Amino acid sequence: MPSRFETVAAELAALGVTIAVRPGEYVLNYRHGKDDTARFADDLDEALELGRELAVARAGAGVQLCTSAHDPAVTPRRRRTMTAKAMRRRFIKRHNRRLRARALRDQAAREGADDE
Repeated sequence: MPSRFETVAAELAALGVTIAVRPGEYVLNYRHGKDDTARFADDLDEALELGRELAVARAGAGVQLCTSAHDPAVTPRRRRTMTAKAMRRRFIKRHNRRLRARALRDQAAREGADDE
């Protein structure tokens, strides 16, 4: 059975608010928020109320909430067009073509030097 703190932390996480425990106080902040947006509460009930207020204020400001651990607004990711295996094969083939081209150039230069 989860503790009261874990229950409150889960509820606030769903709202996009993080909670941390410091000696004698609770620190609440937006997920990926800066230190200047942090709020402090003395007990857990006060922290829960303050966290709900933060979530309402954020929603009222027009900021979209994200309930997943990965926030796309913070770290945008681009979908890969190829698998890792296909990318590696392409890299190896490109590398081998360059080596072959260098070997052919060196061979042509040696043959040109031998003709003189």
